[in-house]
Amino acid sequence: MPKAFEELYYAQCWEDPLLNQVALEIQPGDTVLGICSAGDNVLMHLVDDPGKVIAVDFNPVQLRLMRLKLAAIRQLERDDFLAFAGFHRHNDREAVFRQIQSQLSEEDRLWWEQHMQMIRDGIIHQGKFERFFALFRRRILPLMHSRKRVDKLLREKSEAEQRQFYDHRWNTWRWKLMFRLFFNRRVISRSGRSEAHFAQVEEGEISSAFRWRAERVLAGQQPWNNPYLQYIFRGTYPDEECLPDYVKAGNYDLIRRRINRLDLRQGDLGTVLQSLDEGTIRAWNLSDIFEYLPKEQVVNLGNHIYRTSAENAKLSYWNLLVPRRLSDYESNKFEHRKQLSGQLWQQDRAFVYGDYITENVLK
Repeated sequence: MPKAFEELYYAQCWEDPLLNQVALEIQPGDTVLGICSAGDNVLMHLVDDPGKVIAVDFNPVQLRLMRLKLAAIRQLERDDFLAFAGFHRHNDREAVFRQIQSQLSEEDRLWWEQHMQMIRDGIIHQGKFERFFALFRRRILPLMHSRKRVDKLLREKSEAEQRQFYDHRWNTWRWKLMFRLFFNRRVISRSGRSEAHFAQVEEGEISSAFRWRAERVLAGQQPWNNPYLQYIFRGTYPDEECLPDYVKAGNYDLIRRRINRLDLRQGDLGTVLQSLDEGTIRAWNLSDIFEYLPKEQVVNLGNHIYRTSAENAKLSYWNLLVPRRLSDYESNKFEHRKQLSGQLWQQDRAFVYGDYITENVLK
């Protein structure tokens, strides 16, 4: 396995699950397949009452995190989970780990004991991507704007007031310059992801694309209840409204009751799909996996997806910097839901992606 995929990249999910709730149209009893990542979004699928959710990840460390979250959810009431995971303060997370470790395999328990500082500091802050935003928040953001101005940016206001504040107070030359210096391929690959994540990205400046995407939500949406913006700029979630959806009061207990419907699989998606029967999957949450594959591998994976899709199956996935659509390569098998994709992308609170795609499987 490449070393690039043997560390914890994501301790939280950075894709908006509300888009998938609309696009995938999950029905009671459906079998859903999702890329695991930090686990937050596959947990959210349980809210829609599927019969089974298969969570796949190539990176075994991501699955260790997921199994720890599952152990904590099984054993802890919501407030206790929020404190243990790092959403709220806690004085002794190691003691909580001792309470829940019986839910883990011996291998997972030993791994987390060797990485106990991650637990002490709150697991939701420990991914490479979260540490990248912490670096931005602590070292770069103060060079652009004061804490008072950051607070005002995130404060509730009308759409017109938000636009005016962004144009006249936020979008300064310092913001533009520091954004260009920090959110570029070299810095992101070293501090936030890895060069392997950029294997299919053509050479060129990417910071302008990220700045435009940030502007779309900072000026055009309401940041005060956007969990992604709140975490990036504050490093925490200031109130209940801003929490990630899977831990909100209306969802946590429901997910907890259905948690045994999750089936975790480690390996590349193509290999996992070869083990599934034809017509198994009704809804697909594919994250941004096509981003990292050459076109011929995308087509090959699309054939596996088509074989294992049930009738009327729906797909969803994101493009970050590399344009990929299954319907562009196999239009007789996949149909791009263009209007719905565009509408949902405009609502995307996570904002880092350049496109959101939902497709029908034509069976």
